[in-house]
Amino acid sequence: MGGLVSTRGRFDASRWCDFKALRASPNRKSVLSDKGSADPVMKQRQVLSEEELAALLAADLETVRAQNRFWFWVRSGFVLVYIGFMLAALLLAPDRIFAKFDIPEQLLHALTHEYVTLRVVTVVAMTALYLLSYWRGWYFPYVALAAVLIAAGNLINDFFSLYIFVKPEAMMMVQIIIAVRVLIVVFLVMNFVGARKDFNVLQ
Repeated sequence: MGGLVSTRGRFDASRWCDFKALRASPNRKSVLSDKGSADPVMKQRQVLSEEELAALLAADLETVRAQNRFWFWVRSGFVLVYIGFMLAALLLAPDRIFAKFDIPEQLLHALTHEYVTLRVVTVVAMTALYLLSYWRGWYFPYVALAAVLIAAGNLINDFFSLYIFVKPEAMMMVQIIIAVRVLIVVFLVMNFVGARKDFNVLQ
């Protein structure tokens, strides 16, 4: 890369173009041979100032961040669809959900009362904080990390307090739910990794 910068510390645009052409050419030898027979007038190279180079780098960075935002909303959209479905099921038909599990009576009472209320409040509050933090840029990497830990913790808790009591006829449904929830945790981890790059924290 040192050959791309002149002795005055200015970026040599023509050398960068030659470097890109050399890499893109299917026949690198022909590119090297043609370079020696260039018009002498073309030897007067135009260089970029530091401000112009910074502007080009900023434009490239914005393109990368735009791609990150697109995939963030794709992954988050999938998570939001699952959250909406889960909240609707817990609020509208909790009895039908718990009927698919052979749960001890004492635990069933706790699940149908404290569990449902606590889970709905936690999910709604965390989802609102997650989206608001991303939209406003308020410490989002930290919020994204908290979302990963909460999602993973809830999955482990539900496995040992609920899913182990599944009835045989509902086994396939529970396996699909577990797979979807694992995928959601993976998506949240990917959002967190992307947030580290965009916000330049936790490095």
